[in-house]
Amino acid sequence: FKFLITIMMIILLGMVLILGWLSIRKITEIVTNDFNQQQLLLAKHAASQIENSIDLLKRELTLLTLSPAIQYSEKPALKNRMNITFSSVKHEGVREIKFIENKAKRVFRIIEGKKCFEDKLNKNDTEFLKWASIEENKGKILFTDTSVCQEINEPQKLIIKMISPVWQISIDESHPVATNKFSGAMIFTVDITYLVSKITKKIRSCKTVYALVIYNKGTYLYHEEQSFIGQNAFEARKGKKPHISFERINEIQREKMLKGEEGTSWYISGWHKEVEGEIKKLIAYAPIKIANGQKNIIWSIAVVAPISEVEGAIQSIQIQQILLQGIIIVIILFGGIFINFILVTWSNTLEKEVI
Repeated sequence: FKFLITIMMIILLGMVLILGWLSIRKITEIVTNDFNQQQLLLAKHAASQIENSIDLLKRELTLLTLSPAIQYSEKPALKNRMNITFSSVKHEGVREIKFIENKAKRVFRIIEGKKCFEDKLNKNDTEFLKWASIEENKGKILFTDTSVCQEINEPQKLIIKMISPVWQISIDESHPVATNKFSGAMIFTVDITYLVSKITKKIRSCKTVYALVIYNKGTYLYHEEQSFIGQNAFEARKGKKPHISFERINEIQREKMLKGEEGTSWYISGWHKEVEGEIKKLIAYAPIKIANGQKNIIWSIAVVAPISEVEGAIQSIQIQQILLQGIIIVIILFGGIFINFILVTWSNTLEKEVI
């Protein structure tokens, strides 16, 4: 009977330890998932803000192309209209507004610190004018690929151009009947790094959380590591820590983020801010969808945090769990010892009675 009691004690102790381990594991999983879901909400909110900023620029560009002063090249009014628009969109990252006039092959430009002035066509202007002159592109907005801003020549400053055709479809007192002739192309040059960073820098749910944004060609538009901006998203990390495998994060970027999916995951990095070494990080990502003509182009934003953020949150829960397990183990041990003591005492009493 004492042997059976001992076996039961061992089984109970084993069950307590196993259940405690499973409980801690489950709590860690739940807290990790909750934390990642919060990061996903941050990523989706930031993606929505970026989309809204792009939509705002698209609306301003479209309104500018619908102005009769622009469509009919009414010079004084044209310059005033462009100046007014520039004053409202420069805070969204627009570095330049350019109108390429088809008839006289003139260019009207506005850049920071200057009023609207005339300039000459360049090779890109000719290509944009050619695209805008195609009638099926009427009403569309074309987004170019990212490129380095040549004016300041900073690799970490990326720009895109937004091009919209201008046709003579509006009317005013001077033009009571629309001619429906092609007038030219209107172009916004946007500092996309500024536009994106203005939103992503606000993401600070914890002191170690940061965001990154990937362009659809696999280039970083924004990253906490400033040197990564403008670099290939699949090679930048390898250049900094060549001895670490970044296959998991590269797969997340390639197969999930750049394909327009949203979700959560983890990966191993070689650093986090000032901390060096292999660090497990949690990542939540959401797509940024931008209409480019008849199709969408996909950017993606991710919110990243080291696993230590979760470990810190569950440390107190783990301590409580261990204390509770300890109390249960002590109760089982003392209970078993007490039962064995009673059995021994009862056995000795029986022996004396028999003798």
